[in-house]
Order: sequence, then structure tokens, then C-alpha cells
Amino acid sequence: MDPLFNLSKRGKVPLITWPDPVGEGGTRRALVQFCEHFDSARSDVDMIARHMQQAVDEGAPILKMGDTFDACGGRYDPRRTPEGVRQEFVGPDYLDRLVNGYATFAAPYARNIALMGRGNHELSIMKHCDTDLISRTAERLRQEGSPVITTGIGTWLICRMYVTSTTKVSIPIWLFHDNAKVGGAAKGVAGALRRGAVLPEAAVVITGGGHNEWQTTVARERLNERTGRIYRDEQIHFSTSTYRHDWSPEGPKPSWHSQEGRDPRPIGGSWLELSINKLLPGEVVKDPSSGKARRLPMWKICANVTRAK
Repeated sequence: MDPLFNLSKRGKVPLITWPDPVGEGGTRRALVQFCEHFDSARSDVDMIARHMQQAVDEGAPILKMGDTFDACGGRYDPRRTPEGVRQEFVGPDYLDRLVNGYATFAAPYARNIALMGRGNHELSIMKHCDTDLISRTAERLRQEGSPVITTGIGTWLICRMYVTSTTKVSIPIWLFHDNAKVGGAAKGVAGALRRGAVLPEAAVVITGGGHNEWQTTVARERLNERTGRIYRDEQIHFSTSTYRHDWSPEGPKPSWHSQEGRDPRPIGGSWLELSINKLLPGEVVKDPSSGKARRLPMWKICANVTRAK
């Protein structure tokens, strides 16, 4: 089906708008994909395609935030192993093959791809090989009708939903490719408290890059300085995992992940589900055109995350 969203910018910030009203409690979804590692022989390319097709089927935006490419198969890359790269990408024009291969692979889903961010794998190629895999791939996808906006390792995103034809609510989201090596029981949840302090305007904080999957909610007490009203809201944090099967301790050539002593990780992307509910009746204001008083409700932003299947 046709995409149900529009993509633009508000200043420098990407803006996704769903123009059709959802009603109070109605939902909209976006597919979040970190760490596809497309050219790795260990990545589940069929799963990547299946999830993107699901987004196309429901007209949802696709948010890709880095390590779209593994990009470790260059001739002089110390991380390179002959069996680590899918054979169709092996050759002296390795990086060109990556761009051409992914652009062809993602073309059927191009109109739904809204964001493409850079991860540490793409940044390494920019540093050592002087080429930008993400911008080159995005340009190819635009030729297929994609509205895609490219970002760095982090970006703000505004998601705008209409409750009615005249009532809209904007949801500020922060996405970040976090390559921190956090494991064990914490799995990055402790970092959510720090991000909550430095990103007070974010309703949702999405991270990935560490190949962990977790979700937590930070409850906050807020003050409306115009009315003096005190209220509570929630900041939702989640991290999505990877499409690369990293756990391979058996055999003579274990993966780098296994050599580092890391645990098995979940495989796949995530669905971000957004909905809007009334939080408070809101303040009474006078309409300057009609002179009539009306009440502006305060809205509670609800976010839920599920594993893409």
C-alpha cells in the first residue's frame, strides 16, 4: 500500500506526519532497524527484507540508524575474514558492490525508508576510505522514490499525529547509535537515567549499536510554567538489537563477538507503536477570532515496543 506518512523537516529536524486522524487512543507504528550488517555472512538478510515488507504492507515508515553495512571485508581491513563476507561482495570494488547491492535489495521498500543514520562501521569507512556509504546508498534509493533523510550517529525526530482533523500532537524522539560495550544485568538501562537528564524534551529515546534489547520507563514530575500545574509523564527508553548472528564460540574461527566474551543476542528489529491519550483537561483559553473560551487538553504520549517477527 502507499505510505501513510509524509516526511519533511522542521528546521534541521526530520518530521514524520501521519495526516489521517487516529482518534484518541489510536496508534501509528514505525519499524526501527539498527545493525543490519547487510554484507556479513552471518546476517539474516531474509529477515531484514521480511520486516521491511511488513512496513510497506501497512504504510509505515522505516527508521535505519546505522551499521546498515558490516563493511569489514576490505582487503586491508584487520577485521576481515574470508568466510565473514557474503561472496557476492568479494572483489577489488568491494565498497561499490555494497552500495549497489543494498540499493538493489532495498529498492522495493524505498518509498517507506524515512531515515538512514550512520553507525560506527560506516564512520570507519568514511575515515579510512574517504567514501560515504550511507549518502551514496540514500541517493540511489531516492531514485527509486524514497524520501529518505540521512543523519549522523544521532538525530532528533518529530512524529506528528492528528487526533482529530484539527487537533495534532507532536512527539519528540531522540535516536542514537550507541556503540557502548554495556552488558550484564545493566544492558544500558542505567544509561537511560543519564539520557533522561540530558534529553528532557524527548518523549521517547531509541538506541542501538550494542546489539542489546531492552526497554525501561522513566517517570517524571513536570511543571507547566504558564499555569503552575504540576503533572507527571513518562519518558520511554528502548534499545533494539541486530540482524547479525554473532554467537559462534564453537569451531576454529569464532566470531569477534564470541572472542570478546559477549553473550548471545536477540536477532531482529523493533516496532515502535505510538498512541495519544488525554492526560489532563488542560487550561481554558480564549479563541482570538471568535472570542469563545475553550479548553486545551494536555496529552499523554504512550509508546510501546515489540519485536519485529
